Amino acid sequence: MSLLFAAEKQRKGLQLIEARRILWMYTSRDVYRMLVCDGGWTPDRYQQWLSETLVLTLVNANARQDWAASSD
Repeated sequence: MSLLFAAEKQRKGLQLIEARRILWMYTSRDVYRMLVCDGGWTPDRYQQWLSETLVLTLVNANARQDWAASSD
């Protein structure tokens, strides 16, 4: 998270404390359990969803384009 902010690639208006809380919430065991154990998602589907969700939630639009190009 510190590197994201040091590179100034965080979503506009996002504060570091808020970003940490968002990261903590999305990566909690409860979310994994609800989606994979209870919801029938595969671990691969969860990983893909989580990476896309974190990038969309935390990273600014220009840096997201760079990420999307590198993940193709």
